[in-house]
Amino acid sequence: MPYNKRRIPRADAALNTYIRNTTTILLKPGLPHSWERLGLSEEQKDEWKALHDEWVAIYTLCINPNIRDKGAIADKNALRKRFTKFTEDILPRMKNRPGITAGEREVFRVWKDKMTKTKRAAIDDTPEAFLQHMSGGWIRLRARVASSEGRPHIHKLADGLDIRYSVLPFGAAPPQTWEQCAERTFSTRAIEVIKLGTEHRTKMIYVFCRWMNVCEQKKSGPWSSRMEAVVA
Repeated sequence: MPYNKRRIPRADAALNTYIRNTTTILLKPGLPHSWERLGLSEEQKDEWKALHDEWVAIYTLCINPNIRDKGAIADKNALRKRFTKFTEDILPRMKNRPGITAGEREVFRVWKDKMTKTKRAAIDDTPEAFLQHMSGGWIRLRARVASSEGRPHIHKLADGLDIRYSVLPFGAAPPQTWEQCAERTFSTRAIEVIKLGTEHRTKMIYVFCRWMNVCEQKKSGPWSSRMEAVVA
């Protein structure tokens, strides 16, 4: 059975609670943003919020016996299917986010696997990674297994990329090791966008990354050499 179908509540009332509570968590203020910490892109966060707003409106119609009709019920059922499909790829990735709390696991229904997992060997190589500056102060990081060919991809023994970085004024002394970097993020994707903002234009970003085993961090790979790019 697909992952999300085991976790999206079947009863309408339970789904109503699920959508409202999960959206509240995703939109909770703070840095980093909750939706970003839980692995959603900004576009996914906006779509989750839009589905929430649409659900609240249609569910209100369906629970009122004076105004509900077959059309409203059909729209509600179609919306349920769209929400289930939308979360199909998001929830499995959220389960492995290092920053997710026990309370958030309960709300999103993304519990840790109870089955015994196959033990993985230690990772002994570094990512082959590249930085690309984008407009608006964004930096794109692409990674793949060293000496491999083709599109960016995650190491078969890793859960994702552990990324450390610092943004410094041009001319400032760069960090010599990953331990000297002030910022950290984790990505389950081989292409990660670091959204710095226009206020950092003309500064330098310095990045180190490694393949990460979330469950057994001692088996994570070694850190890459330093990468750098101008924030545009």
